[in-house]
Amino acid sequence: MGVFTILPLWIQQQINWGPQKIGYVYVLWGILCVTVQSVVVGPLSHRYGEANLLFWGSILTAFGLFIMPFSTNIALVLGALVIQVIGFNICRPAVLNSLLSQAAGAKRQAKILSFAGAIGALACTVSPVFSGFVFGNLSPSWTFWNKTILMLIVSIISWKVARSSQLSMAVNNQRQRKLKRLFTLLDYDKNGFIERADFEQVVNTIAEIQGLNLGSSEYWLVHSYWIGLGERLQTLMDTDKDGKITAEEWLEYMGRKLDHDFVDTFFQMIDTDSNGQIVIHELKMFYQAYKIGTIQDAKVAFDSLDLNQDGHISLEEMKQIFEQFMYNDEPQIQSPWSVW
Repeated sequence: MGVFTILPLWIQQQINWGPQKIGYVYVLWGILCVTVQSVVVGPLSHRYGEANLLFWGSILTAFGLFIMPFSTNIALVLGALVIQVIGFNICRPAVLNSLLSQAAGAKRQAKILSFAGAIGALACTVSPVFSGFVFGNLSPSWTFWNKTILMLIVSIISWKVARSSQLSMAVNNQRQRKLKRLFTLLDYDKNGFIERADFEQVVNTIAEIQGLNLGSSEYWLVHSYWIGLGERLQTLMDTDKDGKITAEEWLEYMGRKLDHDFVDTFFQMIDTDSNGQIVIHELKMFYQAYKIGTIQDAKVAFDSLDLNQDGHISLEEMKQIFEQFMYNDEPQIQSPWSVW
């Protein structure tokens, strides 16, 4: 924001341009912003990961800021400006806001992004005053060099994010693989979609296991329960409302909007009596219904999932298990979605 406001004064002093020509510079600035954010950021983000873009965008911005004072003609000025604008728009706002929203989780996204917006508004207020002071009292060159230092600090922090964050490219790819495994589990008939028919087949499997008569009250209780869960997933993920959840819709929701809603739904799938606790026979039923493993596998998994060994699995334990499954390279506990 400091560069944006001080640029006209600096260009007028450096190459003696007036308001009209400086206006052309801002037109170029705007075109670059639109082009980078609409055309460049998306493909780069998918290929290299957002945390890596934050790092390299910060480095590029710092380099453009550093060479700006050495620019003695219009070609060099525009070249340095192009580097700055491209770097800035690679790492912000789309990439930075995406990282913030993912790190915050859906339940806190509004608060975090509102706070980030407030910080941006504060920058718009403070930066012109600070940049004007530096320009008039210290040196026009230091108007850019102090920002270079700030961006280098940002790059150091973002390097740590890129190396260790749960949102780095390597871990993001790992998450994608795990999410696909979950999708495969719920796609009961393996036709590439999660749909009502999948849950109807689960109902039939459970009815067969429990010996329920078709049309009995017990059967319809199970039926309404599982179909209701299927409709809940449809509400969350079926963005085109065609009655089917595709792998793309699944990954989009789980990758971008993942919060505890899905864990709540998954917990309900196993907690058949809806008492807020999963006991051993409910986990065994889940294993049998989805053909995950044997009864003994279910028993071993239950002992691992019951973190406090109180004889049941709570929703909080399930959330902790799910987060470990999604983010840890080597989970220490065996989860119902990682045994197959």
